[in-house]
Amino acid sequence: MTSVPPPIGGQPGWQPSVSTSLDISVAVKWAWRKFRANTSTLVLNTLVLFVVGIGVYVAAFLIAHSVVPHGSLFLKVDERTGQIDGLGDYFALLGVLYLALFVLVIPLSVLSAGFLRSGLRIADGETPGFFDMFTVKNAPRIMLTNVLISMGSLVGMIFCYLPGLAFAVFAGYAIPILIERGLGPVASIEESFRLVKPNFWNAVLVAVVTGVIATVGMFACLIGILVSAPVAMLIHIYAYRYFSGGRIEV
Repeated sequence: MTSVPPPIGGQPGWQPSVSTSLDISVAVKWAWRKFRANTSTLVLNTLVLFVVGIGVYVAAFLIAHSVVPHGSLFLKVDERTGQIDGLGDYFALLGVLYLALFVLVIPLSVLSAGFLRSGLRIADGETPGFFDMFTVKNAPRIMLTNVLISMGSLVGMIFCYLPGLAFAVFAGYAIPILIERGLGPVASIEESFRLVKPNFWNAVLVAVVTGVIATVGMFACLIGILVSAPVAMLIHIYAYRYFSGGRIEV
């Protein structure tokens, strides 16, 4: 069956599509075309996210080392006894590092939401500017929504890993929904579940494809992420609008 995007010019709808005809190749081609039309803005926005993200990791590492000054991320084995040295400090450092990352990434989620907002504007046929990424509203709701999604995914991964991945897929459209509708964190996640439920395998396919594209960009000397990240984001936005019956400007 051929994939047919929602009508051009239509307003975002909230009756989930039960279509199984999402053509991922159409989504990829659309994303690439829109990236080329908005290259400078999207590349600069991605660069900002990348630099801030690196700063977050550096800050988390410095915090962890200040709390556990003798800790190391590399375990050493005593050649004579075969015992592992500093195992306690290793786990303490790792725990503080992950906790610091979890806290520091929360504000970064607002910037990421601004990136998604630019993608939504592109799907509407608009041309976002560089500073549009910094004008996103409902920052507290966005941060809380990301905390809930992270916690839900983490809890799910504790139980045989797959439930966590499934939760991440079902909740994957909560932020675009929050941006467009201004709902609360729980309501946005619920709407995302409702949207994905009749399109679960399509949503899984989108998650796999965007993940592969982003990963390839990371391995391309990290420069490729400036292209792969916005393209992956636009594919995600295409899928969101497709599933919800919203506008996809060609």
